[in-house]
Parts: sequence; structure tokens; C-alpha cells
Amino acid sequence: MNSGGAPRIKSIVTYLTTLASTVLDGLLRVNLRSSDGAEAGTEANPLHMAINPSNPCSANVTQIAGTAASINTGDADAGTLRVVNATNDVNLSAIKNAVEGANADIALIKPDVVTLKGDVTQIRENQGKHTTPIVTPSTGSGAIAASYAPAATFWLDNVTIHLSAVPTTAEVLKVALDVAEGEAYDTVLFSIDPSTDGGSDIVYIPEQPILCTSGDAVAVTYANTDAVTYGVRIVTRFV
Repeated sequence: MNSGGAPRIKSIVTYLTTLASTVLDGLLRVNLRSSDGAEAGTEANPLHMAINPSNPCSANVTQIAGTAASINTGDADAGTLRVVNATNDVNLSAIKNAVEGANADIALIKPDVVTLKGDVTQIRENQGKHTTPIVTPSTGSGAIAASYAPAATFWLDNVTIHLSAVPTTAEVLKVALDVAEGEAYDTVLFSIDPSTDGGSDIVYIPEQPILCTSGDAVAVTYANTDAVTYGVRIVTRFV
């Protein structure tokens, strides 16, 4: 070993000691400097890079362009780091094509959605009108001749008849639709002989509400020879 060996070894040891002092928790910290040799960041808070085999490029950025880096949520400012996607990125291109295709499909179905919305609105309005029943009552002990004939379009929901006793005379009780266009269109909706079939309580409910036009009449007729007391209710709803 020549005479210059000892100082060189001392220099190496000094360098290694200095290098070791920059290692903290297994990370080698290297301060970054500009071209003029000035340390990046501030003396108290320099910009440094931690070198670690498991995370070789982890940068602790405290400032961006002289402004404190923005963290958490909030509005973008000078300290916000922006990331730009390349225009030829295949994944970005696929997403773009998918969005454009979805927009085209939406444009095609939009008219149908608008039409459906109008239909739903009309149905809702009709349901609101249909929820209020119109009850036309009639009572007595003579012949039954109850009817309902408004000057408006309406739905026939049901007809109920209560008799104070079961009649003994064979006679037909009828629920009929007296159509405004004339007798040629009149229809018997329901008929029964209370003395043999109906008893004292009779209910007529069509399978579906019957739509009747303005001028139509719903009529309940019964001779009631036995003069039993009756109570008739014709239940309808306006359209």
C-alpha cells in the first residue's frame, strides 16, 4: 500500500458515513438540486426522492411550481398536479367509442321515452279521476226503476241491491245499459230472479269497468210484486 492509501480509505469511510446518514428506515434519500446547484424546495422542507427496491420511484412532492401541492378534495389550483392521457391510448379510445355508441342509442330511444312519459302522465291523471266514486242510491218498497244517466262519459263499476226479504214471486231483476244511440244498442248486462237465485243481497260487478258515453244510462228494473223494501246503489266514476 502506498503512502496515499490511508487518506483515500479515510475519504471513502467519510463518504460512506455521509451516505449512511441519508438512509432512514431502509430508504435512501437524495436531495434534488437545480442546474445552478441550489437545493430544490426550501432548506426546511426540500424536495427529495426516496429510493427503495420495493418502491423505487416514490416522490414526496411538497410543492408544485412554487405552490404547496393540493391534497384531499377541493377546487383545482396552481398546486394541483394534472395527468394527461395520450390520444392514442387504446383503453381511452375504447371508452370513447363506447360512450359515443351509448349516446347514439340514447338518441334513438329518447322519442319513445318522451312518448311513454306522456302516456304515464295521462294514466296518472285518469287514475286520479277514477279514484272518486259516484254513488247513485235509490230506495223504496214499490217497483224498482233506478237509473243513472249523466251528461258525461263515465265508467260503470258495480251495482248492488239489498232486499228486506227474499221475494216469493218469480220475477226478473235486470241491470241494463240504455245506450244514447237508440234501442238497437240497449244491452242487458245482468239479470236474476231473486225468488230462486239471488236471495236478499245481489251484487253485479263487471269483469272490467264498462266505459259509457255521455247520454248512456244504467238502469235497474224489478216489478217487486211482493213489495219488499229495497236499496239500490249504482257506483260509477267520471273519466
